[in-house]
Amino acid sequence: MAPSPGGKLLDDAIAAAGGNDALTKARHLRWTGEADVHAGGRDIALAVRSDIEPLGKVRSETWLRETGPSTLRVLEMDGRNGWTKATASASRCPKRWRATSTRSSEPMR
Repeated sequence: MAPSPGGKLLDDAIAAAGGNDALTKARHLRWTGEADVHAGGRDIALAVRSDIEPLGKVRSETWLRETGPSTLRVLEMDGRNGWTKATASASRCPKRWRATSTRSSEPMR
């Protein structure tokens, strides 16, 4: 059976990154690129810059390609908690995005 279009895209990305063995040994993943999001009847063209480290430390920055970094949105997670930030405001990620924890967390950088 042939892979789905999404499966083929993922397989191609893994191969381009050096294969499954290389990704298994990686301690830090970083990528930049573009994404086209189709949601709620809208097509949204985004630029993306993401960093992922072990134990769930993630920072992903996105912005509208047509307007540039002035529309920057940031998602940060530390393995238990997460934050989103758009322009000058920051807020905690919805609970469904986080692991269950009652620990307080540090603010975004």
